[in-house]
Amino acid sequence: MPLNEREESVLTGIQEWENKLLNYEPNDLEMVYDKSLERSFSLLPEEVQQQFFQQWIAGCFIFMRLFKALSFKWMRKSAF
Repeated sequence: MPLNEREESVLTGIQEWENKLLNYEPNDLEMVYDKSLERSFSLLPEEVQQQFFQQWIAGCFIFMRLFKALSFKWMRKSAF
């Protein structure tokens, strides 16, 4: 089944984004920051690292629920 004009446009945008992502090269500052962050994090005890990630994931779920609730509320208001 052929794609319509909108679908072609979206597909082209996704393909361009993929190419940019694959060809991305961080600058020196990004590389230094990334390495120092990894090194610092690796010095933390394993249980502290696990706690951090558990709290990070919980925070992401809370944010997602809040965003979903607010967008649903906005959609209901704009429907009237």
